Amino acid sequence: MDAGSNTVSHSQPCISCGYDLVGLQVLGQCPECATPVERSLRGDLLRFSSAEYRGKLLKGVTLIMTGIALSLLSFVLVVAIGFLGAIALVVFASLSLVGSAASYY
Repeated sequence: MDAGSNTVSHSQPCISCGYDLVGLQVLGQCPECATPVERSLRGDLLRFSSAEYRGKLLKGVTLIMTGIALSLLSFVLVVAIGFLGAIALVVFASLSLVGSAASYY
């Protein structure tokens, strides 16, 4: 962007469709997909993402971390109480995880 103007002065692709935004108003929209030009100038940093998207990422990470914790727990249970007891607990915990995952969507 030029210091004295409100137009894009360098080759900058649209973040959604790849259209070259050079010469367009910073407060305008991409003529191909209507994405705000300002959005493309900010980039793909997570802090610029919508709260809805960040919430979905948080849910996904929570499910992954829960799965890792269940795997570690199952290993500890196998060592501590034997194979059959651990299998029963892991099956129960896995069903609980599937149920909680289904409730997100």
